[in-house]
Amino acid sequence: MNRESSSNLSSNKGPTLWGILIAPTEQFERMVHRPRFGWALAAMMVVGSIVAALVAAQVAYSMVQETPIPEEAQMIAPDQIAMGAAFLGFVGSLVGIPVSLLLISLIQKLLLMLFQGEATYRQLFSLNTHLYLFTLLASLIMVVMMLLLGPSENPEIYPTSLAALVPAEGAVLRGVLNGIELFALWKLFLTAKGLSVIARLSSGKAWAIALILFVGGLLFAALSGWFSELAESFQSPQGM
Repeated sequence: MNRESSSNLSSNKGPTLWGILIAPTEQFERMVHRPRFGWALAAMMVVGSIVAALVAAQVAYSMVQETPIPEEAQMIAPDQIAMGAAFLGFVGSLVGIPVSLLLISLIQKLLLMLFQGEATYRQLFSLNTHLYLFTLLASLIMVVMMLLLGPSENPEIYPTSLAALVPAEGAVLRGVLNGIELFALWKLFLTAKGLSVIARLSSGKAWAIALILFVGGLLFAALSGWFSELAESFQSPQGM
């Protein structure tokens, strides 16, 4: 009787961001009954946007200090450029975070239909919103390192990624190594575990869906790196 009452009590509680760190399985079970995400989404959007603003400001200010400014732009102070970059980074993340979470949840929903899993879109959105905490933690560490040591040659590199440890030539390989990151791997493991609990999937199917999204993210990073190298190759003859 006591066990049933405690089970009913826990099912009435929604998942928490703190709980996703210390008791993730319990949070996944809560998402089955109470897939709440309001407070978690608000926190991720606000903190994530502040982090993005700090990164953008630091990178912009560093570039202004190291790169010669055209004569027509010398009337703009470096602080103003940094503030403008911070504003764009804040607004971009404020919009980009929920959009990316919606898109990831949609892809997972489509994959669940293929793998015959049982989960609502709301449950998947709750899962991805809470797991975004690990992406935010990686970004917070990057910001702290940037504030302490200043922007590096490649400020987009996570200090906790393979790209920070393994020298890589080219933006394509650097983007892939940057995606193989400590908190991203932690998130990958919990994504597979969460899908197994929420969608009632076997461990193999849950890992298949989690790995499809993870590898897709690495391919996107590689493609972004390729486009950046392509853009630089078109600009370099003009600067010569």
